[in-house]
Amino acid sequence: MSRWFLVLVATPLILALAAGAQAGQGFSSSLEGISALDFPKISLTVRVFTPEPVTLTADDFLLQERQTPITSFSVELTRQEPFVALLLDRSSSMEPVIGQVREAAAAFTQAIAGRARLALLTFASDIDLVQDFTRDPAPVLAGIKAMRPWGGTALYDGIFRAAEQLRNGAGRDDQKVLVVLTDGKDESPQGKPGFSIKKPQELFEHVRRTGVRVIAVGLGTNLDLPFLTALASESRGTFLKAPTADQLAGTFQAITRRLLLERRYRLVYQTPDPRRDGTRRDLQIISRCKGQQDQGTGFYLAPGPDQATGPATARPPATGGSGGTLRHDLSLGRLTSPDLGSATPIGHLGHASLGTYTPIATLTADHPAAQPGIEAANRAIAETNRTNQELFRRNQAAFDRQMDAVNQVIDRTNASTQAAQEAAQQAADEGTAAANEALEEAEQAGKIDLPAGLDDDGAGDSDDEDD
Repeated sequence: MSRWFLVLVATPLILALAAGAQAGQGFSSSLEGISALDFPKISLTVRVFTPEPVTLTADDFLLQERQTPITSFSVELTRQEPFVALLLDRSSSMEPVIGQVREAAAAFTQAIAGRARLALLTFASDIDLVQDFTRDPAPVLAGIKAMRPWGGTALYDGIFRAAEQLRNGAGRDDQKVLVVLTDGKDESPQGKPGFSIKKPQELFEHVRRTGVRVIAVGLGTNLDLPFLTALASESRGTFLKAPTADQLAGTFQAITRRLLLERRYRLVYQTPDPRRDGTRRDLQIISRCKGQQDQGTGFYLAPGPDQATGPATARPPATGGSGGTLRHDLSLGRLTSPDLGSATPIGHLGHASLGTYTPIATLTADHPAAQPGIEAANRAIAETNRTNQELFRRNQAAFDRQMDAVNQVIDRTNASTQAAQEAAQQAADEGTAAANEALEEAEQAGKIDLPAGLDDDGAGDSDDEDD
């Protein structure tokens, strides 16, 4: 038996930045979540960006359910420390711009230090967890400085791994943000597409299920625009384009500004339709700030009639019956079905990195006469590096598949546990319902009308009693 109801439809923010442009200069808002756990009380989570620090009040929101205005609701500013995973492309194509990438990433790290928990991951032909979530910027900065470009672009696998890191490191209700920078497409060192083990559809499903919001930064012009745009859309995130490396600093400043100026509000109200009829209830919310406004839509499902809970309704006191009779009513009350709670799922195992492959360095000639031999040696070294990179990638992929298989077993175990929990809850609810039906039948059988003048023993008063 399902114990909660949550459905959300939201529109992502997708931006393309020209040179020097800043993301999020204007006011914007997004409906992130709707909960009917405490029906008929409904709660909403709204993410709001304002160009300057402003705290909104109830007067700044307009709320409708099924086009009926909600005039009474509470507004609470929630203060959560976000978890941010920074995922950087270090494939060989990043070699010409690696200095600017390091500078932009380091400035971003220092700007959000102390206001978020930050993890650093990098990817090329392999994926490397450089630093797990921390409030200390020092190890993240050291990892950024140590990046060395080489290999292919396992973009899909890198994003999946970073999202998995957020899933395992952050709590269920924590903000989970993935900032990914790439200059290319998912391809091997030789330019062959489809280098990753994971596929785009797996990523889309994963970010939806885990609640990870992706801010994707595309550097240059050789980008997989359909994939990056779809990833931002599926995760209710943002896609930013930086055509040249000179624009990276401004792009990361825009991301920093948005993260630091975003606020989350929790709105709670009583639905105007408290019927437990299992119907869909469409919502619309308009957020306003200094003459600007934005809106979001979503819906929730009301619980069905078989899921009604709560204390028994008190019966009115017995009153004199009509026709000179006294009515005896038997009130036995009602039982409330116990809430057995929900099963605590087993967490997934994280994907560990088997290490980082260091390529063999090429040779340089000290004398022109040695140049032909040096060039031949360097070609052999390059071929050896490619072979070793491919072997390293295959080993990592095989290990990742093993972890995926273990996590699939965990998912099946969680599903079985949840099914057993729901079956137990349903049995408890059905037993309670049957007991309440029996109580109602007993009450009906206990309703007796006695003619006026009879005592409780059924014996009438007689004038002969004193004789």
